[in-house]
Amino acid sequence: MRTQEFIETYSGLLAQIIADSTEAYDNRAISLIQRDKMVFTSLPHTNDAKLAPNERMVDVLYIDVKVNLDIARMYSPMIREIMSNYPHKKALADGIDPVKFARSCGLDKYETYQLLALGAQIGVWKLVTPRSSFSSISREEAISRYESKGFFYISGDVALPIPKPKRKIVA
Repeated sequence: MRTQEFIETYSGLLAQIIADSTEAYDNRAISLIQRDKMVFTSLPHTNDAKLAPNERMVDVLYIDVKVNLDIARMYSPMIREIMSNYPHKKALADGIDPVKFARSCGLDKYETYQLLALGAQIGVWKLVTPRSSFSSISREEAISRYESKGFFYISGDVALPIPKPKRKIVA
């Protein structure tokens, strides 16, 4: 399947799964200044998030993503089936940059980070960030020192190869 065909077939379905099972939160300090500019976002702040027992907060470097585990588990087979049709499986298994991943899925930046967190929680891939690799550094240090050098990616070695689906998902 080609990238454009994948986007046309699955981007709407992925966006719906993301909306049903996750919420994005801004995890930065209110007055954080990056690259000589104030950072503003329309997301609620992580401090305002309330977690139910069936929810987990995932640090995805720029944002925190609240994942409803019950809903995520319900969608897990569908996500695995969708990703079995992903046109760049080898790149995913080797570790892919989230920006390239977003482009090839037809998602915006927040949806991409939410999908990354969702997939990590249900075991589709590992989310590799400076914070997950170096627990002694702060989020701000992780962003400034490592993100721009490509040290943020997903590794599909957890769930790949994904078995071929028995039926097609209709988007």
